[in-house]
Amino acid sequence: MLKVDQICLLGNDKRMDFAAQYFYDVGFDVSREYHDIGKSQVVVFSPMTKEQEIIDVLKYMRMKNIVFVGNETQKIKDICDKKEIELISYLSIPSLVTENAILTAKGIIKEAINCNAVLEASHCLVCGYGNCGKAIATELLKMNSYIDILVRRKEQKSEIEKRGYKCILFQDVPHISFEKYSYVFNTIPVCAIDQAILSKFTKTIIIFDIASNMGGIDKDYCMKHQIELHHKLGIPGKMFPRQAGELIAKEVYNYL
Repeated sequence: MLKVDQICLLGNDKRMDFAAQYFYDVGFDVSREYHDIGKSQVVVFSPMTKEQEIIDVLKYMRMKNIVFVGNETQKIKDICDKKEIELISYLSIPSLVTENAILTAKGIIKEAINCNAVLEASHCLVCGYGNCGKAIATELLKMNSYIDILVRRKEQKSEIEKRGYKCILFQDVPHISFEKYSYVFNTIPVCAIDQAILSKFTKTIIIFDIASNMGGIDKDYCMKHQIELHHKLGIPGKMFPRQAGELIAKEVYNYL
């Protein structure tokens, strides 16, 4: 571990409050103030910090400092390279990706229950089988749901079926009835669930979308046909700020 005793955590984000408390508890000199950037060896930005805000802070940082950001951009990387500042994108660390996916899955299941979803013995379609898709399927299994997984890549089929789920390939959608499903959980970050698929569900279908940006569901079609759609972003930070903040802090601490 590097000899670091001062750390600055920036961003108006509850996760950073809990991360700061974690570092305080393990003996760091912790600051949440921008004016302490110059004397801090390590700066951690919240996942929600905008690119320009990070760039503005980097102007005041010294050579050999360490900066942790949620997701790096090319501009941020170029500035850090030029100033010889070490840059780490913590949301890309595999262990944190996995843990955030679990929190996301727990959160969207909680959201479904809050919407009066009866998941036990219900047929659920999970769209996508990345980290979040896997975690959601696992949580649904705990609820005794019947789970099918919709994916594009044929090579995922064996893993999905090995887990006990039914695998549906996008190429086979035209030949399959979707009327049995009560709930859809989408993780695909492009508009993959379009009119051709949405029209195959019953009118009582309820859709939960966690895909980033604009989501992966045709919102216009849902509005026009009164399909219930819940698009939920940033679940770890909004629903589990303590756990999410401590996860970030632990990854930073382990790196140091």
